[in-house]
Amino acid sequence: MSFAAPTPSASVDLAPKSFSAKALRDFALIQRILDHHDEKAYAELMAHYQKSVYQLVIKMVRQSDVAEDLALEVFVRAFRSLHTFRPEFAFSTWLFRVATNLCIGHLQRQRLPTVSLSATRFEGEETSFDLPDPTPTPQEALIQLQRIEQMHLAVGKLPAKYQQLMQLHYFEELSYEEIAERQHLPLGTVKGQLHRGRDLLHQLLAPAQRSL
Repeated sequence: MSFAAPTPSASVDLAPKSFSAKALRDFALIQRILDHHDEKAYAELMAHYQKSVYQLVIKMVRQSDVAEDLALEVFVRAFRSLHTFRPEFAFSTWLFRVATNLCIGHLQRQRLPTVSLSATRFEGEETSFDLPDPTPTPQEALIQLQRIEQMHLAVGKLPAKYQQLMQLHYFEELSYEEIAERQHLPLGTVKGQLHRGRDLLHQLLAPAQRSL
C-alpha cells in the first residue's frame, strides 16, 4: 500500500539526544521517508505500530469493523503529515495523538446519548426504555488520551531493561508467559522486572494523575 509522500523539502533535524533505541529506530525510518520517500521505511514503520494503533482505536470506538477502517486512516493521515513531525517526543506519542484525535472526531459525529429499544406490548400499550451508549464521550476519550500519553512518556523514562517488558505487557497486552517466551527470559524474571517497573511507573505517573 502506498501513501501520499510528504513535501520533498520537508527534511527535519532528527538528532535527539536522550531517546530509547526504539525511538531512535523510528527517527531513522522517518528520515529515510523524508529524504528518499523510501517505501520499505513506510512499511516497516507501519508494521511496528499497526497492532498497538488498532488496540488503541478499538478501546475507544468498541466496534471492530469501524476500528479497522479508523486504524488504517490513522496511518494515512500520519504519513501525509509526517513532514510536520518534530522529535520533541517519541514518534509513538505523536502517532497515538493522531489516532486519538481521529477517534474523538468519529465519536463526536456518531455519538447518541441513549439507544431506545421497544419492549413487548402489554395490554395494548408499547413500553420503551433507554440504554446508555457504551461508547465514551469526547470528554472521556480526551481523558483517556491524556492517560495514554502520560503512560507512554513515563514508560519511555524507565531504565531500558524495564521499558520493553512494560510495552509488551501494557501496550501489546501480552501475558507474563507470552513475554517470557518472546524475550527468552525465565518467567520469574519477567514477573520480578514487571513488578519493579510498575513501582517505578507509579512514582512517575502519580503527579500527572493528580492533575486530571
